[in-house]
Amino acid sequence: MPSFYMGSVLDLRLSRQKLYDVLSYISSSIPSALCHLTNLQSLQLERNLLHGSIPSSLLHLPNLWYLSMASNLLEGPIPLDIESLNALQYLDLSDNKLSGRIPLQIDGLLHIAPETITGNKDLCGSIQGFLPCPSSPTVNQERNSKVKHNLLVFIPVPALLFFVSTFALVIFILCRKYRAKALKHDPSPTENGYLFSIWNFDGKIAFEDIIKATEDFDIKYCIGTGGYGSVYRVVLPSGKVVALKNSTDWKLSSHLMIQVSEMRASF
Repeated sequence: MPSFYMGSVLDLRLSRQKLYDVLSYISSSIPSALCHLTNLQSLQLERNLLHGSIPSSLLHLPNLWYLSMASNLLEGPIPLDIESLNALQYLDLSDNKLSGRIPLQIDGLLHIAPETITGNKDLCGSIQGFLPCPSSPTVNQERNSKVKHNLLVFIPVPALLFFVSTFALVIFILCRKYRAKALKHDPSPTENGYLFSIWNFDGKIAFEDIIKATEDFDIKYCIGTGGYGSVYRVVLPSGKVVALKNSTDWKLSSHLMIQVSEMRASF
């Protein structure tokens, strides 16, 4: 495509141009020299084999109101300088290989239909019919970093709660076992205590405890007899050795308690 230095050109139509033979269309990039056509109002380059990117210089034509470059092989993003085309009324960039974010300026041109930029599968933006653009790498990195941080904060909390609950449960079980063991081996007041633990201080003997301790006053426990009855030597489950006197005279209980105490001291 030749260079242009014709500032007075108003309408340039090169659609489906056959320059070399019957099968050849315009096959080149768009020359940046088109920016010299300062009075150009209409530029039609559709249905050729134009390739490369759209030169930003092309978008500095103040009088351009009609621009069609559809059905070519144009690549790259739509230049942001399109906002400088203040007179633009019609734009057709469909069926190319354009990519990237659709400039917000196009979205603001309400008189330009979305169909005029369709056919560019790699374009993205907020215009209906196009996929939203992915966030920038920096935003993605910040988002991923925030997710990882929240995950790191979230994971230890359940782990800590589980550890504390498990620890408390283990302590509770151990305490229960220790208490049960202590109750099992702890002598009861009437079974494993001293003689006075099975002797009521009101002068009455705990009969059941005595019967159990002496096996119903078996003779093998008898260590002597006296004026008030027989005395029995008994080893309690606690290991304590006590002496019990079998007497029917309960009025002598105080005397017997003193006597038993003295006998305990002798063992």
